[in-house]
Amino acid sequence: MTIVASGAAILFLPPYPQFKAHRLEITAIDVGQGDSLLMVFPDGKSMLLDSGGPLGGSHSEFDIGEQVVSPYLWSRGISRLDVVAYSHPHSDHMGALPTIIRNFSPRELWLGFAPPIKDVENVLEAAREEQVKLVFYRTGDQFEFGGVQVRVLLPLKDQQPHIPPKDDDVLAFKITYGKTSALLIGDSHKKEEREVIDLSPASEFLAAVHPRYGVISVGARNSFKHPRPEILQRLAAFGVRTYRTDMVGATTFYLDGQTVSAKQAAN
Repeated sequence: MTIVASGAAILFLPPYPQFKAHRLEITAIDVGQGDSLLMVFPDGKSMLLDSGGPLGGSHSEFDIGEQVVSPYLWSRGISRLDVVAYSHPHSDHMGALPTIIRNFSPRELWLGFAPPIKDVENVLEAAREEQVKLVFYRTGDQFEFGGVQVRVLLPLKDQQPHIPPKDDDVLAFKITYGKTSALLIGDSHKKEEREVIDLSPASEFLAAVHPRYGVISVGARNSFKHPRPEILQRLAAFGVRTYRTDMVGATTFYLDGQTVSAKQAAN
């Protein structure tokens, strides 16, 4: 009986959270053509930025939130998220967020814009059901969260959302832990790069942020032909070690306050 009871406990109890203490973890989950980033903060708080989802205008019975992102979070021992957010209101970034909200009952939803479109309404409805606090951010907002410093880069204070939404309706952050940092900019284009640079003047975007690593979340053999060769060449010219989810799957970056290290799913 003791053996059976122990087996039942192993079978039914959720796994113990799998985190590295006193590190900032950023994992690009492989959601195909779209984005989803899990962040685990040095004090153990967790956040999901973007959830993946169907490409704009497409419909599918396959729920990437239920069948990809949620199983990954559960496998990591996560039963509740502290924060969810979407970088911008396009379905490949936030179409699966209602599922994530209902499965993980986050405490807060961080937003840049909430335009009156169906995908956003679905997210807000799920947030109401789970009593999730809505928090809107703008350029210049700075705060401590989970043992790191968060600086909001975009959207600009006077910026208005587009209808329908565009890539530049973005909620962009810089997260700093000790001497290490991560720049989370969604699908920002050249215009948004310039706005970020203007906040800390420099001649070029990559020269301004001088990253050591980059990650591109992209679907295998996607019809958009992403990532574009000129982007890869630009990253290579600056010595940025770049990971692609279509080639290596989920990729995790660990920031310990002094250095940054990367781990591929297969490693």
